[in-house]
Amino acid sequence: MMPESGSSVLKSASGNGVIIGNLMTSRFLSLPERLATAMATESSFKSVSFGRLTTIFAGIMLLFLSLTALQTWDKLNREFDRKVISQMEASLDQVIMQTSDEAFAYARFNELIDVARKHGVSSLQMQQKVLECINRYRSPVKLFFYQNQRLLRSFFANESDLKLFTPILQAMAAEGEEFKQAQRQLHHMLLDHFGPGHRLELMLMTKDLIKRYRVKDNDQFYYWRDMPDGLGVFFIATQPPTFLERFASIYKESEIYGAGNPATKEWIPPRGLTADQTAAAFIKAGLSGQNHTIASDHLWYFVTDETGAVWCRAVNFSDSENQRPRWALFILISAVALCLTTLLIYLGSLTGYKPGTSVCNWLDSLSIKYRVLGLFAMASIFPVIFTVLIGATSLADRGEVIENAIISESIAAIEPLEKMVNIKIAQSQQLGHDLRQALITEPGSEELFNYYLKKNSLPRLLSRLEVRDSDGITMFSTDDREVHGVVEAMDIFSRIAIKLHSPSRMGQALNRVSPAEIVSEAVLSTDEVGLASIIRQRGRQWVFRVGTFPTTWYWDAYPEIASGPAFLCVTTQVQTLYHYQVLEELEKQANRNDSINLAIEINNQYSDFQLVPERSDIDSRELMAAAIASQRSGRVVNRVTHIAGRPFWLVAKAEKQVGTHVFLHLISQQERLSTLNPLKWRLATGGLMALIVALLGAMLVSRLVVLPVQDLGAGISAIRERNHNYRTPVRRDDEFGTLALAFNKVIGELKELEYGKVVQESLLPDAPIVPKGYDIAFFNTSATDLAGDYHDTIQLDDGRLAIILGDVTGHGISAALAMAMAKATVNHNGNSGGKYPQPLMDSLNALFNKELKPRHKFMTLVTIVIDPATGKLEVDNAGQSYPRFFCAEEKCSSDIAIPSMPLGAMKKRRPKVEVKMMQSNDAVILYSDGIIECSDRSGEMFGYDRFNSLFDRLMNERLGAADALKQMMHELDSFRIPGAYPDDVTLVLIRKL
Repeated sequence: MMPESGSSVLKSASGNGVIIGNLMTSRFLSLPERLATAMATESSFKSVSFGRLTTIFAGIMLLFLSLTALQTWDKLNREFDRKVISQMEASLDQVIMQTSDEAFAYARFNELIDVARKHGVSSLQMQQKVLECINRYRSPVKLFFYQNQRLLRSFFANESDLKLFTPILQAMAAEGEEFKQAQRQLHHMLLDHFGPGHRLELMLMTKDLIKRYRVKDNDQFYYWRDMPDGLGVFFIATQPPTFLERFASIYKESEIYGAGNPATKEWIPPRGLTADQTAAAFIKAGLSGQNHTIASDHLWYFVTDETGAVWCRAVNFSDSENQRPRWALFILISAVALCLTTLLIYLGSLTGYKPGTSVCNWLDSLSIKYRVLGLFAMASIFPVIFTVLIGATSLADRGEVIENAIISESIAAIEPLEKMVNIKIAQSQQLGHDLRQALITEPGSEELFNYYLKKNSLPRLLSRLEVRDSDGITMFSTDDREVHGVVEAMDIFSRIAIKLHSPSRMGQALNRVSPAEIVSEAVLSTDEVGLASIIRQRGRQWVFRVGTFPTTWYWDAYPEIASGPAFLCVTTQVQTLYHYQVLEELEKQANRNDSINLAIEINNQYSDFQLVPERSDIDSRELMAAAIASQRSGRVVNRVTHIAGRPFWLVAKAEKQVGTHVFLHLISQQERLSTLNPLKWRLATGGLMALIVALLGAMLVSRLVVLPVQDLGAGISAIRERNHNYRTPVRRDDEFGTLALAFNKVIGELKELEYGKVVQESLLPDAPIVPKGYDIAFFNTSATDLAGDYHDTIQLDDGRLAIILGDVTGHGISAALAMAMAKATVNHNGNSGGKYPQPLMDSLNALFNKELKPRHKFMTLVTIVIDPATGKLEVDNAGQSYPRFFCAEEKCSSDIAIPSMPLGAMKKRRPKVEVKMMQSNDAVILYSDGIIECSDRSGEMFGYDRFNSLFDRLMNERLGAADALKQMMHELDSFRIPGAYPDDVTLVLIRKL
């Protein structure tokens, strides 16, 4: 039967039904009249399902997490690829440094010096080291060791070498005129041994440098160094090994490094790979326009220098992929799977399919406390968490932007160092203008030259001045005509310049023209050669690249004066100017700790392999390797290094304008990333404040909603446990306070209901009357304290037995009163056999029609009269569920169908009595609809089919009546939702033995 609102209120208080507003409307004072309102409210509640809302929210959060994980996965992949390529490129720095020709020779020379200083120049170890240099490194050398300018020992030096080296040692220590004289004497010998550009003054400048020179189209190196202990060395690498020979001597059969010369198609592959595979990978990388590629199941990276030398590193592709981080992919897959699961659950809840309905029903069955907290978390805490997550992701992106901008920032920091040479070039031009004006009134001299050099902040070293009169005769010159090779050229150029720009001052000597002058004048006057503009434009400075480095040359004539100088020229070596300028500028910046500029003098002519300025806190080896990699490859190199345990970004860039230095710029990661600290603090503070506000909100919600709901839950538990002494706290004068008062009133009335229950139970028989040859059992349980089901047995005076089962609509007091009225009527009729079954039914119908119909209260009732002697069974029914008759012979049961109206529904009923004959093992069962209407979690009812099948099975098993009812209730409890019964359940089983 349908439950009344009284039980509905109790059910909703346990978390399954009507919302609090309905409770406030009824206020527990008019419970029997609120069934329709409860049904409407419950329907409204289910349409706004907490379970569906939770699945929608979870799906949105998981979708957001999936998108975040996808972005993170893509970022991690790009970062991993970039990191792998950067590591492969950086790992080649040391290989390039150790196998480049000047660094290779420098390393061998320093190894020899270390052994000589440790064991002595005549030691066995020294001899072994020399042989190793020749045999292993394929580097024939000539070694000269001297102490305090006296030769100690030489290796592989012939007589001509010794004849040259001894005077060189003496000349290196000379000064002034003695040095000039020695330079003249050694000039031709130096040219024969080392080639052009090796005047003694130039060789003096190469001290502590490794110098490259060419002899018969072959590069050779020499190295001159004096040590504090007086030991000096002069080494010559006469036949440096080829690139592949150098590589093979150090990295023979390397597992990861290789090298090659594409021009000659010679390759040294990494171990386990072939030369053809290496060449194919190089070609593939070149076709893709990148330095890296994937070929032969390996990841390759190539570096090429201007000479065509190729270095490579190969890594097994599978090994590299195994190191790829996949946690973001795992989160992505999990989040997508969970997102799709929540979508299926939500769609299942809408369409009524499992598991959607099961999950949503379970969520809906949660306590109000947990639902309120869940809603609050959805509205506040989870958004705060995801906001912080988005902020953290944005912060990581900002860090990546900073890192990507490092190269541009470093190049911008290096650019002024590259361009500042223009200042020296301009100062050199001003030097020419100043000297021209000064020479009008003063004679040329070393003092005058030095004065204006100092005035224009220019070094004296390799700066040259020459002044000539109107006959082209030298008035003053810093050049030594026996040493400097441009004297004859200057003779011709000065004569032509004076003729062209000062013809009035031509002396008699200029009228005598030599064949060389005729040819030179024709060349200088020809635009095709490009020299015509030089001779035509006086008073300006020209920049030439004579050899490797640029040289400034300023010249002018004096047409405005009648006597004195007629021509001058000023020459400066740009690399010398730039060398001192770089030293001076970097010394000014030496105290920086977060943004450091350094330089290393490395070029195609000489290298010192020293950091400028010197820093004791920096390991120069790693920086040196990056600088050489940049110089050899011609690319900007970006690395990460450490200084005193602090990480730095390193950018190396070879300077191109002069071509003497490689500049290094280091930026502290800590200092630069510290700019994100304010953002981090703002994010952390904002997230913390939002979390605090969320927690305060949670506390407020807990005090305003959750705590009162817990109090009401405790009140419900007190009602269930029949605790009459419990009182719900009245915390506030609001709706919850009113509810608490209502609960306290209900709890106070429980005791009265207990009395009513005792009275009602006294009206029902403790045990059935069982005639001989029969087995009869009762079972009764109520949905509330006061039940509406009625069952009884009456022993009639004619020997028959009357069995009654009835069910009043609803529960509670009204149903109990109706049941009491039925009991009183039965007692009033007595045990006269003539009054059963039809007269009794008529009396009850008249009573209920008169007294209860105006109140819409009815009762269904079935009466069975059994004659124990014959087994005759008479059945009269008034709207009750059809009795089920089991025929043992047929082994199945069937309904005793008597269609009829409930008692009181009509003023006069139409009786119909059905008669059955019970044989041995036949049985009949009477039952209220409470057992039929019990349902499981999915809403499916126990139903008639399940009930009938269970009854047939139990009867075929020949169980006793009591055991059969016990097993039947066990099956029912296994099927239904645990807890109180939704309706009264009454069973009466009669079985003939």
